[in-house]
Amino acid sequence: MNSTDKVMHKDAELIDALGGPADVARSLGFEMPKGTQRVQNWKYRGIPPYTRVTRTDVFGGTTDGASSVSSPRALAAELDCRISKRALRARLGFTNDKQLATVLGLPLAQVEGWEEERALPALPEVLRLLGVQPAVQAEHVPADPDDDRIVSVEVA
Repeated sequence: MNSTDKVMHKDAELIDALGGPADVARSLGFEMPKGTQRVQNWKYRGIPPYTRVTRTDVFGGTTDGASSVSSPRALAAELDCRISKRALRARLGFTNDKQLATVLGLPLAQVEGWEEERALPALPEVLRLLGVQPAVQAEHVPADPDDDRIVSVEVA
């Protein structure tokens, strides 16, 4: 198959509108010249959904491509806390656990230990990725500001 026979993805127009693969790669901070080739590949495969959502500074809130998600909040609404590992990887465009572990900032062995079809554990890293904010426990504030400075005094 000749390279001219390949079908362009809808994201190709967005990449071209942003100045082409080289400009997009520079905006994303990719190492050159490999970054240009990486973005060029997206013209055929589409911009990875996670990249599109997390780099709104480059792609804005557009939804011209395959991803119907325009912001992290929209991603959170589209994803459910009970999502499986396999479903999350597919939604983010990942092919393996190593990519998911990198994004979550967790050890690969921990992510590999999760079952494919069970709900993801409610770890802070997972909840943050899903856009769910864990309830923050308010620090106990004593009613009396001098409470910790008052001591018992014995009188003789």
